[in-house]
Amino acid sequence: MVSNVNGETIKLLPPKIALNEKAQFDFKIWHQVNDVKHRFFAGKQAPRKSPYVPVEVAESWIRSKNYGVDPYKRCLRQLPAQESENLLNRKQVLIATAVPLMKKYLSLLSATG
Repeated sequence: MVSNVNGETIKLLPPKIALNEKAQFDFKIWHQVNDVKHRFFAGKQAPRKSPYVPVEVAESWIRSKNYGVDPYKRCLRQLPAQESENLLNRKQVLIATAVPLMKKYLSLLSATG
């Protein structure tokens, strides 16, 4: 259980589903999920009640909102060269794991803007 910024207690549910490599992507469903996301962050819909949003995704949105994360805010800053190099060195395992997956799902990433 966690409390959000309004002091409400929200029960986090355990993950129930996972995608595998054979999963197909349906853009109609993606648009439904995106609509639910916009309504949730506008305070108009609970994501857990949507048949389109996996529980893990709904929980992530709830945690993000509870921490005050604005998913639409663009906050970019350039790290100093040494700090950037140190960060890249510390995150090599993550990068080596993520890059092939990102390449695999490039069409999905491109479609989401």
